[in-house]
Formats: sequence, structure tokens, C-alpha cells
Amino acid sequence: MLRTPAAFDLPHALDPETSAVYVTFVATACLVTVIASYLQLRRLQIAESWARNNTFPENELVHNIGTLLLPTQLFRLVGLLGIYELGEQSAAANTIGFVGLFITFFCLVIVTKREHALFKQIRKTTASFAKSSGVFIRLFFGYGLLSLFSMLAGFLSSYLLAVTFENSFVTISIFLVTVVFTQLACIPLFARMMLPTTSATGTEVEAMVHEAFNSVRRPRPQVRILALNEFRVFNALILGLGFLPGPFRQSVFISQSTEIPLSTDELKAIIHHELAHSYLFHLPLRVIAAVAINLSLLFIFASLFMVLPHNNALEALEILCYALGLLVVQPILLGRLVRDQETQADEFAVFKMGSRSHDLISAIAKITVASGGLRDRKPAGHWLNAAAAHPTVDERQDHLHQLETQINTGRMASTTLMSRLSSWRFRRAIFQDFIWRLLGGAVVAAIVMVLSASSFKPNQGARAPASASESKAVEKYLRRARG
Repeated sequence: MLRTPAAFDLPHALDPETSAVYVTFVATACLVTVIASYLQLRRLQIAESWARNNTFPENELVHNIGTLLLPTQLFRLVGLLGIYELGEQSAAANTIGFVGLFITFFCLVIVTKREHALFKQIRKTTASFAKSSGVFIRLFFGYGLLSLFSMLAGFLSSYLLAVTFENSFVTISIFLVTVVFTQLACIPLFARMMLPTTSATGTEVEAMVHEAFNSVRRPRPQVRILALNEFRVFNALILGLGFLPGPFRQSVFISQSTEIPLSTDELKAIIHHELAHSYLFHLPLRVIAAVAINLSLLFIFASLFMVLPHNNALEALEILCYALGLLVVQPILLGRLVRDQETQADEFAVFKMGSRSHDLISAIAKITVASGGLRDRKPAGHWLNAAAAHPTVDERQDHLHQLETQINTGRMASTTLMSRLSSWRFRRAIFQDFIWRLLGGAVVAAIVMVLSASSFKPNQGARAPASASESKAVEKYLRRARG
């Protein structure tokens, strides 16, 4: 029998020794969040000084402020993870964790309000703090629901596979497919809940989107206009599966504003880029990759947990390390997949759909700069957000220029590139490379589990086998009951 971690054994977690361990961890996490909030307020004072002196252009200033605030945001996030992961392990730690969360929430409101006022001054946005907070809350809960599917799939499948050894591969596979499909189906619905949008029915944008999808024989998606202009946030994205109906129908979201005056050719290039994500099945691959990362991380940490000595403090540290690994490792690995897919979508729009590279790069540059970004740099903390791990505008331009040069000089035929983009083999190439990297860690974890199987200790709370006298007494009682 596998040993049950004391961190999840409630009677054991409530003893004084264990409670002291978790109280210390949670109290430290609370202190980290408070100190991080204070340091962030101090750094905001520096940022306000930069804004008054106006020593940088607007987008450069936004980037520098984001870089300045990133360390304190990370420290605060680590503290929150510690409170959340460890605070529920004992009654005393739970009480301290609840107080810590309340204090952290208070500090977060103060810091967020200060940040909003600063960026409103720099970016000259018109949205109020209340409206910004409302959109933030919608995004927070929407991302929370989407993340729940992926984390639930990884946790339960790892538990079924690595701990119980009682479920078949078919059962686990059906569970994973169900969770992945549910997440893909619900993404458009959640996105409409998260993002302020308006309908594009009967508009020129909708006609252009439907024309592009008809040209490659893909189901026509629903088209929505992003209503984020007052926040000066502009974007274009596609979500969902093409064959689903009703509220789960695939949706294209696109911004329209006088701040991003896209020409017809530029708008078509952006639509062709989003079409590539649907045509090449990029979104399903991202979701499957996210579940695979969660599964691999939990499998590795479960293996280590079974091998390492029985120690309360060590187990608490393992829980926190897993949460940090999920916070850092998943975005980094997933970010590489996203960058490769974005490059692939650029190639598709130019060499498959016939858009000019100049129009595509010009449109992406307008959206990036209008949203406060820079052509030659990624936003601060992009490695913590896979969705922001896109190549820079200059990297996109250099890549397309290099391919065009190879075609023009005869080193690559345009038909070869287009057939490569059309093949299922090329669609899978990036994902296969990504999965092989994950399998390396999973194989190491499996070897550790097999080698350490003989060292597993039974649960300390398990009842000892019945003695001979107890067995006879039970048999005698059963005979009397039958008589």
C-alpha cells in the first residue's frame, strides 16, 4: 500500500507538531505578500517620477514600469500560492491563512488603484477604476474556469495513474479526452463572458471573415467586435471548434478603432492569420499541451513524494514547489509552442492565403503599438504568460523576409512551402517536438517509481490485520446471525 501524505491526513495534520510546521509556512507567506505590496508601492513612486519627468516615450515608459514592478508582483504571487496551498492543511494554519488573504486583498486593492491611476495618466485611457476592476474580475473568473479544466484533468489522471494503479489506460484516456473537449467547447462561451464585445452581424468585417473561411472550406464562425477601446487594448483572436453549434460556435474577436486605421488589405491579412490558427488546429494542440504539462508535473512530483523521507516540512515544501512549477514551467513550455504556432500562422497568411507580408506586419505593428507595446521587445513577464509569448514584430518581419528571399533566389519553391503548410505532418511537427521533451521527464519519473516501489511504506493510520481470536469471534457472530 502507498503511504498517505501527512499533509492530506486531517487527524495527523491537526496535531501540534504538524500545525506548527504549517503555521510557520503560512505566516511566512503572509509576510511575503505584505512586504511585496509595500515594495510595489515604493516602486510605483519611482514610476510616477518617471511619468512626471517624461524622460521616455509613452510605450517605452510602459515597458520600463512593467519591468520595474515585475519582481514585486512575483513575490506577492508566491506568497498567495503559499497561503492557498498550505493554509488549508491544519486548523491553525487555515485561520492565519484566512487573515493573510484578507490583508493581501486589501493591499492588492490599494496597489491596483495606484497602478490604474498611473497608467491612466500615461496611456490617457478613459475607463474608470470601477469599470477596469469589473473587467479584471470577469477576466479573473473566466481564466479561473478555463484553468480548472486543465488542472482537474492533470490532477485526477495523475492520481488515477500514479497512485491507485487500479484504472485502465482506456478509462484515463476517456477522462482526458472528455476534459479537453469540454474545455475547447466552452472557450468561446467563456470568452464572451470575459470580454466586452458587440455583435458584428451584417458588417463588412463579418463578410470578410466568412469569405476567408469559405475559401478553405471551413465552417463560418461567429464574429464579435472587441469593446476595449476605452482601455486602449486592441487585439484579434479566434477561439473554439469549427463544427460546434449555438453558444459553443467558433468565434472570431477583432478590434476596430480609429487608433488602428487598418486598410482593407491589412484587415484581410489579420483575418487570414486567425484563419490559420483554425485551419492548422492550433488551439486544440495548445489545450492538449497544457494538460500534458500538468500531467507530467504531477507525475514527477508524485514520484518524488513517494521516494523522499516522511517529513512534514518536506511535504509542505513539495506542495509549494509543485504550485511554483505549475506557475513557471507551464507558461515557459507552452510559450515556446505558441511562438512556433504564431510563426506558422504568419507563413500561412502570406504563402497560402496570398496576403502580402508588408500588410500583415503593418497590421500587427499598429495593433501592438496602439496597445502600448514595442516592435522590438516582448512585454515584461511574458515568460509567465503563454498568451503573451508571441514573437516581436521585428522577429516576424525578419522571418517572413528570409522566406521570401529564399523563394525569390530559388533556394525554396513557393509550392513546397505551401504544400508543407497544407500537410497534416507539418501541423503535428511542432507539437511532436514539444511532447518528446515532456516524455523525457515522465520517463525519468516512471523509472524512479519502479525502482522505489519496494520502499513504499503503508499508511501509519491503517488498521493492523485481525488476529486469530478476532477472526473466530467474527465467524461465531455471523453464524448466530444466520441462525
